[in-house]
Amino acid sequence: MPDTAAVVLEARDLWLSRQYSRNTRRAYAFALRSLCEHAGKTLEKINRRDVNAWLADLQQDHAVATVAARLTAVKSFYDFLLVEVQLRRDNPANGCRRPRVNPYGKATVLDIDGARALLKAIDRENIIGLRDYALFLGYLMTGRRNSEWRLLRFEDIELRPGGLVFKFDGKGKRDQVQELYRPVMDAIHKYADLEGRDSGAVFHSYGMRGEILESSVSDNYVRRALKFYAARAGLKAESLKVHSLRHTAAMLRKEAGDDVLRIQAFLGHANLATTQVYIHNLTNKQDMAWQTVAEFLGV
Repeated sequence: MPDTAAVVLEARDLWLSRQYSRNTRRAYAFALRSLCEHAGKTLEKINRRDVNAWLADLQQDHAVATVAARLTAVKSFYDFLLVEVQLRRDNPANGCRRPRVNPYGKATVLDIDGARALLKAIDRENIIGLRDYALFLGYLMTGRRNSEWRLLRFEDIELRPGGLVFKFDGKGKRDQVQELYRPVMDAIHKYADLEGRDSGAVFHSYGMRGEILESSVSDNYVRRALKFYAARAGLKAESLKVHSLRHTAAMLRKEAGDDVLRIQAFLGHANLATTQVYIHNLTNKQDMAWQTVAEFLGV
């Protein structure tokens, strides 16, 4: 059975290439590297005792969610070796105690006043403020995850018979489509038209001299900008994360009268069986809640 370090490393690279998100690839690669460094072994020599010892040390210094995510990465990789390329007879992560995580246990949600205050705190008298206003309005109205909205390009926006939509690569699924609500598109046009742009990154970054760069704003920029505007709005900035805006978008939908099924469909829940229920219940139903959400946000 081919089980050399070189072959396993090739398999690792293939496994990483199949992860949709660049951030996921980075996090998974880091988890494997961390395990190997802790055990002092290469990937093909790792056993269950190594994984358990690594997990025990991780739990001393890291949050439960971080430990669980790294264990998920390791289990996924060795499942790949075991099932798809058959370079292992076992998965050393099987049987390891997975930390119990409530992904929404510490979720921070802005109420309607807080969401409006956040948007009002953005100075729209300059081009950067106009861009940031469109960026954060989009998070609050579309409910998309950080990179799903931040990396939007003009080429992802399409006019279809039902109206404007945008395409994005979601969690575990590529080429998803969602309606692009009129207030958000108006906000995008307001600053893009000033720059005479209709291609490339929608939420582009700027250089040291204020020149337009082709790259999208970074994850770090969005996090820092959120903290800055939240502090200016008098909100508890330290507890806010970009993902808080997704939770807030769901709350706004609830306040607008959407039921649980519509909210879950709006968020793009990953569970296939549940998604089939959403599709069954939402067929031919027009999304009108965005208009009420826009009123909540003062747009």
